[in-house]
Amino acid sequence: MTEVVAMSAYSRLKFALSDFLIGKKKVNQKKAKYRRFNLIFLTTALVPLISVGIFNIAVDPYGIYNSPTFTQFNQSKPEKWKHQRLFKAIAITRIKPVTIFLGSSRMNLGLNPTYSALDDKQPAYNLGLNGANTYETLRYLQHAIKNQKDLKLVILGLDFIMFNQELGNQPGFDEGRLEKQAITSQDFINTTFSLDTLSLSEKTIEANRTNSDRDIYYPNGFMRLQRGDKDKNLTEFKKSIAVYFNVHSNYKLSQQYLDDLREIVNLCRERGITLIGFISPAHVTQSEAIYAAGQWQILEQWKREVVKILPVWDFSDYNSITTEPVSEKMKNYIDSSHYKEAIGNLVLDRILSYKKVEVPKDFGVYLTPDNIESHLAKIRANREKWVKANPNDAELVKIIKQEQETKKTK
Repeated sequence: MTEVVAMSAYSRLKFALSDFLIGKKKVNQKKAKYRRFNLIFLTTALVPLISVGIFNIAVDPYGIYNSPTFTQFNQSKPEKWKHQRLFKAIAITRIKPVTIFLGSSRMNLGLNPTYSALDDKQPAYNLGLNGANTYETLRYLQHAIKNQKDLKLVILGLDFIMFNQELGNQPGFDEGRLEKQAITSQDFINTTFSLDTLSLSEKTIEANRTNSDRDIYYPNGFMRLQRGDKDKNLTEFKKSIAVYFNVHSNYKLSQQYLDDLREIVNLCRERGITLIGFISPAHVTQSEAIYAAGQWQILEQWKREVVKILPVWDFSDYNSITTEPVSEKMKNYIDSSHYKEAIGNLVLDRILSYKKVEVPKDFGVYLTPDNIESHLAKIRANREKWVKANPNDAELVKIIKQEQETKKTK
């Protein structure tokens, strides 16, 4: 009887063990199926993703990875123009310049950091940003200092529009990428694996197939003058004057932006950085737009406030450069707001005391609180003379103002 009970217990144990082993085998088989499924799923998902990443890095539409360039593939990068705040921030982490240019699109298009006046101040980089206000300018200075403790020279281009209270930070400005010493993980993901970047890569290749021109930017951050910009000055003048009336017709001088300028000055002073400021040589039709908008007194007050903070060179007078007659083919200007590289070279000649003989005597006045009032009075007198001598150009500004006001009422 005892043997029968023992055999029965043994059989049950045997069967239980067998069931356990069979169950375990089934579980392992299920796990193996899951692992195979996960592997296939991840491979299916990752291979296209990695392929997109490799493709985007190879094309490099933003010009941030320093990828090799090839004609009719990725040599020209037209999308960089729309993503300055991205590619210039990353370029600073790589180049670590000891000289930087700060300012708006006038700086971006006008001053070349490799000009011979700066031969002993290299590497130099143009950090001009389209539509920048002084807060963005301050933050990019802080970013440059974070990446180059030995920053020696800052050349700051100042424009009336940069201090407009209505001018906010531009699209593309991102606090998260500044004062970093490498590309951020977020920027890396967005510029490598996103479908938006894939679309831009495709557009870049297509643009290179139809136009094998060089990159829109030099490696030093200076924007090349495009071929098409050389032969449409009158059209561009009208557009840029219209833009002023559309964007800055309700100009308000910002105390905060003046404080940002003060912070720029203090930061450079604390770190022993040489800071040279200048007011850009926009064409006089830009000044006429300010006058027509009823903002002349605000313009003069702006200059008074600026020189309280920082003595600056003023190139915006009605002088032999800025009064070039408006025509289809301009020697000095792209439009009413932006001057060409040759004029930027004259600016550098003046402020750096380089090739003094070649600079027109009336181009550039060093402004301080002591001479600001006499300088403003001289500009008023020069303006009156110019209006009388150039009635057609003066009338052009008035006509554009009326056209824009008519559009707004419709």
